[in-house]
This record gives sequence, C-alpha cells and structure tokens, in this order.
Amino acid sequence: MTYCDGLDSSIVTATQCTLPLLTLQASPFSLLLGDSIVATVTATNKYGESAQSDQGNGAVVLEIPDAPINLQDDVAVTTAYVIGFTWEDGTSFGGTEIIDYRISWDQGTSLYTMLDEGILVKVY
Repeated sequence: MTYCDGLDSSIVTATQCTLPLLTLQASPFSLLLGDSIVATVTATNKYGESAQSDQGNGAVVLEIPDAPINLQDDVAVTTAYVIGFTWEDGTSFGGTEIIDYRISWDQGTSLYTMLDEGILVKVY
C-alpha cells in the first residue's frame, strides 16, 4: 500500500494522509525516536506545481514505552509493614521521558487493581 499517494482521490479530497512509523524509521528516512518531522506540501494541477506551503508544526516520532522488565521484591525494603519493588525499564522508552510508573496487583482473579501511581515523584 502506498501512503500519501496524490493519485488516491480520497487523500486529495480529505487533504490529509498518514505514514506508518515503520516507514519513517526505514531507509531512506531513518528517523529515530524523538526526531522532529518538519514537512511542507505542494499542490499540483494540470498546469503545474504550486510553491511549497509553510513548514508544518514539527511532529515528533514517538511511541509508548516498552513494558518494564524484571519486576522483583526489593528485599532490602520489604518488611512486615512495607513492600518494596524493583524493576528495569524496557528496551525502548518511546522517544520521550517516562513520567510515571503504576503498580497494580492481582488478588488471584486476573483482574489487576492499581495500588499506586506517580512513582517517579515519590520519596520513601
């Protein structure tokens, strides 16, 4: 499938199109997470091509982060009154800073209930 193909009348009529992130990350673009995408558009009719539009707003290549890995009990913290957890970030943080972690638990029903959030700003 060709994305943003001006020969596709639905794209021309809608005056919008989308590109899959994988396309932008592949050659020849080779954009990385966090890179800005600044674009222009030209219009073409049977007489020729317009001048380029003003630059777009500089979209940024972003994804959601990978799930944290290696969740474990923090035995140095866990007591009869407090449970501590440790984990590592997944491979990709999605191109932008992680702003929150949320801890959820399951009482054996496979339905997870959030215990806490805003973990980055908590101090114990």
